[in-house]
Amino acid sequence: VEEDEDEDEEVDIVDTDDIYGWTPLHCACFHGYPLCVRRLLEAGSNVAATGRGDLTALHLCAMAGSARCAVLLLASGADRSAQTVQAETPLDLARRYGHATVERVLLAEEEEQVMGEVPAEWPVTEEAEADSRATTRSCVLFDTTSWKHQTFPVPSPFPRYIGCDVPPENTERLQVLLGERGVLWGREFGHVEKISCRRNAPLADLLRVHDYVYLKRLIDACNRIPAPVDVPGSHVRVAVLDKGDTSVCHSTAQASVRAAGVVMEAVDRVCQGKSKTAFCAVRPPGHHAGPYGIDHICAPESDSYGFCLLNNVAIAAAYARNVYRHQGIARVAIVDFDVHHGNGTEAIIQSIHPRCEGHNLESPFFSRVAVEQWTCRPWLDAVDHENILFISIHGYQTDAYGSFYPGSGETTFAEDEEGARGGIINIGMKKHRRSRKRWLAQWRERILPALDRFAPDLLFVSAGFDALS
Repeated sequence: VEEDEDEDEEVDIVDTDDIYGWTPLHCACFHGYPLCVRRLLEAGSNVAATGRGDLTALHLCAMAGSARCAVLLLASGADRSAQTVQAETPLDLARRYGHATVERVLLAEEEEQVMGEVPAEWPVTEEAEADSRATTRSCVLFDTTSWKHQTFPVPSPFPRYIGCDVPPENTERLQVLLGERGVLWGREFGHVEKISCRRNAPLADLLRVHDYVYLKRLIDACNRIPAPVDVPGSHVRVAVLDKGDTSVCHSTAQASVRAAGVVMEAVDRVCQGKSKTAFCAVRPPGHHAGPYGIDHICAPESDSYGFCLLNNVAIAAAYARNVYRHQGIARVAIVDFDVHHGNGTEAIIQSIHPRCEGHNLESPFFSRVAVEQWTCRPWLDAVDHENILFISIHGYQTDAYGSFYPGSGETTFAEDEEGARGGIINIGMKKHRRSRKRWLAQWRERILPALDRFAPDLLFVSAGFDALS
């Protein structure tokens, strides 16, 4: 039997690339692993190798903010002037993504200057590197209680025959993310830390944004529904909340409080330096939930919860302004993108101002009496309005046939220095054959400049994916 001539041929795994043209050096630089970068360079990895779009490892350092990795590449002869297919150098990318330390490293001429631009404590062991990259790693937070919030009698995954009777807000939203074959468990997100947490949002934190009577009504409504029976094939009992369009079950109130607790945990991890960013995969959603549940401040004609029960992002933003005010968290921004206006979040932010609200009282002795009272729900102090910025970009349409839910969020007039002193910015997008380009233009010309002028200490993104359908 003849031996294969290539049997003993060595495979150069150091510079093996993936479908994107990335070598191990590219990946190590993008995820900020300086010890791994050092070992790859010692093994002879090519610092000039380019991936898709002519991105070099130094370009990826600039995009990810990996200053230590950039220093190692420059010491190994990486080209600072290398350009991508868009003619961008690493310095251009560092400036575009706001990584000042990497920018200073790339501008430094001599080796001594380069070394002086990064902290002196270099990770020399795996344990030290793990500590050094703790603040550069993103995480996904979730709570399995979110699956217990059932809006349809049949448990997830749904059989194929059910069809369109399933409400759009259901357990499948988490199943596709974190189920047995969820996309977040895939190789693409292998570097992202997955954290299961079980944290209840305290009542005091809920009361900063929601009315106690509403919270009690929600809890009582869920407690009246029989608990599910742990028998194979049995269905979960559901009910409609306040004769609206939002279904709840026995575990909905607990799932809502846990969902808010997950977002508060994300605030803790980011503010304490344990994570750079955090993605919260929770339900039920919250951006239509106002101080009293159904929003009558921004959308007076609305009679729908919009599947939202507790406003998770507002609860967490108010929590951050309170708990971390002595750690430098003063200005918080909330960006809401969805096909529907985040009317509940806007209503909560409007409620930080003293306002006179009307209520109807009923009793056995008289049919209905209208009363007015002054209310105010400050997050921290009298200057909340200057330290909170809310931006919502959404679909907006009013015509003779009615309005697009929830009927609020008309585009606000653009002002000079918009966003510098906080406030509310609404961008209502009407259906148009060039909607995609107009949507991107609003981000470039209005949303991002406003965020830059406001300069938040903490940024919340209320991410809606309804537009995908």
